[in-house]
Amino acid sequence: MKYNWIDRPPNDQQVVDNLKRELKVSSIFAQILYQRGISSLEDYQTQIMLKDFTPYDPFLMKDMDRACDRINQAVESGEKVLIYGDYDADGVTSTSLLYETLINIGADVSYYIPDRFQDGYGPNIDTYTKVIDKDIKLLITIDNGVTGTDAFEWTRNNGIDVIVCDHHEIPAVVSPNIDCLIHPASSDSDYPNKHLAGVGVAYKLACALLGDEQEDLLDLVAIGTVADVVKLTPENRYFVLRGIEIIKTRERLGIDNILKSSKIETSKINDQTIGFQIAPRINSAGRLDKADFVVDLLTTFDEDNANSEAAKLESLNKERKELTQKMSLEAFDQVKSCKDQVIVASSTNWPEGIIGIIAAKLAEKMNRPAIVFHIDEENQIAKGSARTCGTINIYDLIKPSQKILESFGGHEGAAGLSLKLDHFDQFKEEINKSEIPKDQKKSKLLIDVNAQISDFNEDLYHELENLRPFGPGNEEPIFSMDNFSVGDIHRIGENGDHLRLSITQNKKKINVIGFQMGFADSYFLSNNVEKIAFHLSLNEWNNLSQIQLVLLDFKVNKPMIFDERLHKIKSYELKKKSWPLIFFSSNRADNFKKNYPQIKNDIFLANDDLNSLQNIVLFDQPNSKLELVDFFKNNQQLEKIDFVLLDSINLAVGGFPTTEDFKKSYKFIFQQKKIPLKNGLIDLGLSLEKTKVVLNVFFDLKFVNIKNDFLLINEKAEFQSLEGSSVYQLYRQKYEFQREFMLCPIDELKDKILSYYKEIGDI
Repeated sequence: MKYNWIDRPPNDQQVVDNLKRELKVSSIFAQILYQRGISSLEDYQTQIMLKDFTPYDPFLMKDMDRACDRINQAVESGEKVLIYGDYDADGVTSTSLLYETLINIGADVSYYIPDRFQDGYGPNIDTYTKVIDKDIKLLITIDNGVTGTDAFEWTRNNGIDVIVCDHHEIPAVVSPNIDCLIHPASSDSDYPNKHLAGVGVAYKLACALLGDEQEDLLDLVAIGTVADVVKLTPENRYFVLRGIEIIKTRERLGIDNILKSSKIETSKINDQTIGFQIAPRINSAGRLDKADFVVDLLTTFDEDNANSEAAKLESLNKERKELTQKMSLEAFDQVKSCKDQVIVASSTNWPEGIIGIIAAKLAEKMNRPAIVFHIDEENQIAKGSARTCGTINIYDLIKPSQKILESFGGHEGAAGLSLKLDHFDQFKEEINKSEIPKDQKKSKLLIDVNAQISDFNEDLYHELENLRPFGPGNEEPIFSMDNFSVGDIHRIGENGDHLRLSITQNKKKINVIGFQMGFADSYFLSNNVEKIAFHLSLNEWNNLSQIQLVLLDFKVNKPMIFDERLHKIKSYELKKKSWPLIFFSSNRADNFKKNYPQIKNDIFLANDDLNSLQNIVLFDQPNSKLELVDFFKNNQQLEKIDFVLLDSINLAVGGFPTTEDFKKSYKFIFQQKKIPLKNGLIDLGLSLEKTKVVLNVFFDLKFVNIKNDFLLINEKAEFQSLEGSSVYQLYRQKYEFQREFMLCPIDELKDKILSYYKEIGDI
């Protein structure tokens, strides 16, 4: 289970019923609306459909009027203006939008997108001295600048005015050399939407300069807003919805050519298309190259130019995907045995523009914070990118090591840092000193509705589409489901990274797809999954559409039971599992070590202290059900158990001898007096297992003995009851155990084990 599942508070059923009736929608959709604060038709129209919504007045932002005055002054006096942007999707769309706006009002304007590798992020004296010539009198930073200090002292000393347009966190002290700070979250700003993306701030400046809403620019605003994953406030939702409509007109040559080169269908464009297809392509430029050509692509009116630059972007994106796949595998191979609470991976071969993606993939796959470094041996510097998991604040984890860092910045979910190689080992040690609370290692998953297959159809899917765009503050609805059976389980994708299966409930069947969840096939194949969490999706293929579920997470029975019963040791050995082997008998454990030295698994006895173990193999059999129950009582921490339960004798298959079998055997031996051990008892007609039991009980009762490979009757033996034999009782217990646990179906075995856990209060 990747997430902590949390059910939303109970619905007010009367309000839900009223919504269903008033809006003429499904009960499921009415429940989801209620959970989002909708209680009437009017609420739905204004808050969801954004009926009559008007974007906020840009002049509510502090310094907006002063910034417009300074820009207009520059236009009137013919001063040169430089826009200094950023290399990510928000940064290049911001720069494109503002550049296009200033061109339209007649400014003498140019732009600069910093090189990730040479310039880094944000204000930089070295870069400023390189790109700002003596004729530039006004510098406008967009999607950066609020943390600038020394660089703005340089601009002041060189007679350059500075307008900062930013949305990142405002530091405690802002440079006094910033002439105008346009920021939606400024403490003395009355602007209602504190969560604008950088491109949203640029758009507000454009509207202020041009005197009205500029909806033709909202295609750029939609891309930057979705790409930067800002909170989807009503205004941000409005920008994305209207922006998508404008993208679909395909009037901007650059975006049109991006859609063509990536084969994105116009009718399918939504926030998901932007987030997973358009934005990653734009970001690939800054990850692997200089991103300034993307601004030209987004603002050009030359078809040939747009075509060639879109092709370049597509090529970079392909390279980015190939590098990411290759280097993610390298990184995982490097740290797969790492037990540290914070994963640290490094290489001289991983580009700085990719390490953030690799860190995110490691954090997701290993469910631990991850920091990935590019090692610059020439300059003896390690440049890193950190990503978190769950609710762990990665910024706070790194901050205590700040004294040995050359640079450091970020927020609770991600951070960037650099340090000298001399301090690298010290950093790895320090980052793992503090203990991370276990409850912080998982993110929360808010479950909207626990549903059934019968609830899902295309009508509901289209109802849910009205809630788009999805993102922070307006999350896509999440459903859960239990009491189902699974089938058609397959790993799919080039490397088997994804999972496809079907689930059936009350004779209704639906397909499920799990992206990056190929690893989960064993859980479903072994019937250990009891509940799933998912989004609803529409699979369209060859002009056919079908509802499907997009798997997000699943809950399993604990402990999870994997069925390896009745397998031979050799066949189990081939599975190469490294889990510890648990034996109930010390003699069998010793014999196993002696006879199978090639199997290197750790070996423990069932009465050892096993509290540090989570995944085990129950390799041999206990003598009784009670012994097994006691084992689980003492080991409630177990999560995964392979049931092998090997034994030298399988009475569940061969059967337990009856009283008549014992009488018949004794009579036969008494009559023969002397019987060869090898094949001498074949005429009895008993199975090998029964024969073993009979002879061992007779030995225990001293009815027989062995001499020179012959079985001899002891004519002086006293009459004794079978029940008086401890060997008989032991075999009887073994038979009862094997009959109950060796032949039952796996589902029945699971129910038995889980019932023991319930009895001892574990679940």
